[in-house]
Amino acid sequence: LSRPLGNQIPGVVLLSILGKLTLGGRVGPRWAAGVYLLLGGLIWAAPTSTIQDVYEIQKPVSDVGRSMLSLSGGALVSTGVFLAGLVRGLALPQCLALTFATDAALALKWALLEVSSLGGAKVGGFLWAISSLAVAALSLA
Repeated sequence: LSRPLGNQIPGVVLLSILGKLTLGGRVGPRWAAGVYLLLGGLIWAAPTSTIQDVYEIQKPVSDVGRSMLSLSGGALVSTGVFLAGLVRGLALPQCLALTFATDAALALKWALLEVSSLGGAKVGGFLWAISSLAVAALSLA
């Protein structure tokens, strides 16, 4: 992709240190949830900026590529929601329900606002949202 790799080193070092401090009990687990929510939210909300400013990719990235990067940011957000639920003391089924409800919202946004411009059918995004809501509901049953 014709991009420099050196700019990724500080992030890798920071996350490694954060992981080590968390496992050692010197940093609370809220940091893990916060990092996932912050980074995932930034990638989800600004995939073009992520491509240009963070990853410094010089080659053109297609609309599908941008959309997929945004969805990967959404996956990080869903993980952050799960971790935040655990930090708040919620039971595992509740955390799972929150995670899949978040996923359903992201899928619905994608179906309504992105998939048509990519030449796809909205039905896939709607089925994704419905199945995510079903898993969320079953998690609480």
